[in-house]
Amino acid sequence: MKALLLAVLLAATPAAATTVRDLAWMAGDRSVGDVHEVWLDGGDLLLGASVTVMDGKAVEREFMRVGHAPGGGIAFFAEVPGQPVTVFMLKSFAHGRAVFENPTHDFPQRVIYWNAGRGKVGARIEGTIQGEPHGQEWLFQPAP
Repeated sequence: MKALLLAVLLAATPAAATTVRDLAWMAGDRSVGDVHEVWLDGGDLLLGASVTVMDGKAVEREFMRVGHAPGGGIAFFAEVPGQPVTVFMLKSFAHGRAVFENPTHDFPQRVIYWNAGRGKVGARIEGTIQGEPHGQEWLFQPAP
């Protein structure tokens, strides 16, 4: 029983003990369908940009960063043109899966990234809209 408890405790890395370097696997140039995402590894800062292109035109874009929050901890900062920066605090990190949350944001309330192996990165946004659960998920492949 003690061995099982120890294994469970060691398997989950508390968000407070996580560093930005632990998320360096996010760095890279990836795409899926019409969505392209690039992350640059800045050591203690990850810088990202995302663009959705349809019929040769950018229809959505977002600038992102993962770094230290002013009040402490690690956060995902999302900036959509014309809107203020939204901060999602890192709530959990285990097994290459980072969950960022901002329960007061309209949608999404959670941004999730995971290391899918072989250069692939999964991403998901989720939350509620008018009390109904919604989500969208991508599996980004390394860009050619």
